[in-house]
Amino acid sequence: MVCKHISCIKLYLNIRYLIVYKDEINVIGENMSGKRSVNDNRYIEIGLKMAYYRKLNGLTQEQLAERLNLSSRYISKIEAASTVQPISLKTLFSIADLFNISPGKFFDV
Repeated sequence: MVCKHISCIKLYLNIRYLIVYKDEINVIGENMSGKRSVNDNRYIEIGLKMAYYRKLNGLTQEQLAERLNLSSRYISKIEAASTVQPISLKTLFSIADLFNISPGKFFDV
């Protein structure tokens, strides 16, 4: 972790908590067994990491959406841990480029 701001640290810890306990997350988007699928959890992890890097760079969801030519509602859905919002590689690469990070950062555990 690079940033030492308390809000960034809290967000980072929340992301780590959700990754460690991802199999126990049971909200919207459950499958028939009552658990999220592995891919659903991956989308949530990507969204939480996106929120982390967005806040680390001092951007609001609206500012990020404007820079990427997307709607702020779409950004909000991607970042929400309570929903599963698929994201294209094109969008993921654009976000990584904007934050000057490797796209692989969104997949690191």
